[in-house]
Amino acid sequence: MRYMRDSELNLFQADRRAHPAGECWSSAASGATGQISPRVSAQVASTGPVASTEQRQHVGRQLFRMNSWEAVSRRDRYAMSATRFGLLIFVCLILASCTGIPSNVQPVDNFELNRYLGTWYEIARLDHSFERGLSNVSASYSLRDDGGVTVVNRGFKADNKEWKEAIGKAYFFSDPDVGRLKVSFFGPFYGGYNIIELDHENYQYALICGPDRSYLWILSRTKKMDHAVLDRLVSRASSLGFDTEKLILVSQD
Repeated sequence: MRYMRDSELNLFQADRRAHPAGECWSSAASGATGQISPRVSAQVASTGPVASTEQRQHVGRQLFRMNSWEAVSRRDRYAMSATRFGLLIFVCLILASCTGIPSNVQPVDNFELNRYLGTWYEIARLDHSFERGLSNVSASYSLRDDGGVTVVNRGFKADNKEWKEAIGKAYFFSDPDVGRLKVSFFGPFYGGYNIIELDHENYQYALICGPDRSYLWILSRTKKMDHAVLDRLVSRASSLGFDTEKLILVSQD
């Protein structure tokens, strides 16, 4: 393939600007002699040793190719934009589902964040890979400068005899007096943190769930929980549709 000379390229680009509707060229697709505007014809004749008819045919073919490439490029850009938009919607739906709350489950009202801050101990949980094998699990909450909450989760991994720690941030979903927050331990990805049962009088125990019924935690201000309180919280979770038969009692030394 012979590439277009600079003089030829400049020529038809200038002509296209003067004739945006494309009236300068005809039969370009077939390679037949192009019908060139008088101004361009005069310039084509002086561009070099190539005969004007051959040059018109060649420039016409090149113009047709470039128009085709530009059309394809436009289609590609439109397709890419549509794909990105669709992906954005999909990601938003996924993120929304991760910060949700199970159906027919309500977060507590009259929530007081200042009373909730401090250290809580994990008494029981449904199993998940990010906590698997951990004992002596605790969660500590403190205020952030931006009004959110700093979350520090710690647990002991007996297999390699070392402590694991994860630091995240949490923010209220809407009203600060409703026990519904979203928590993140990685970038822009948040998970639901829903307080669905709480000791409103003394803030000594709490029942927490995630975005669906596979996430459940029972927390206490002390490492040991009264059996009657534990049984009541388990019964409450069961009545809300959680599979409490799969709860893991967490060892707290």
